[in-house]
Amino acid sequence: MPILRKGEDLLNPHLSPMEDFMRRIVFLLLIFLLSACGSPQVYKDVFNTDSGPNVRTFNVSVDTCYLAAKRAVLSQNFRIEKEDLQAKSFTEQKLTELFLG
Repeated sequence: MPILRKGEDLLNPHLSPMEDFMRRIVFLLLIFLLSACGSPQVYKDVFNTDSGPNVRTFNVSVDTCYLAAKRAVLSQNFRIEKEDLQAKSFTEQKLTELFLG
């Protein structure tokens, strides 16, 4: 079994520390480039399509659906900032609490 000195690689013991460093940098850049393959349009399409995991259709009245959505938002620690009862719409903001001590 070969004896490895400090800074030698088990798979390729002939690499200098600088070559090993450069190989790691190239590997990290490759991973970064491959992880950024999705465009912003992909994420917009997830929420704007009529079928998919983020869309549900309920056979209820608009009032019932509006109240259920409002109740769901409030139960998830959101605060309703603006509400338009005529248009059945609201704007919410996430509440955060900081506990010290």
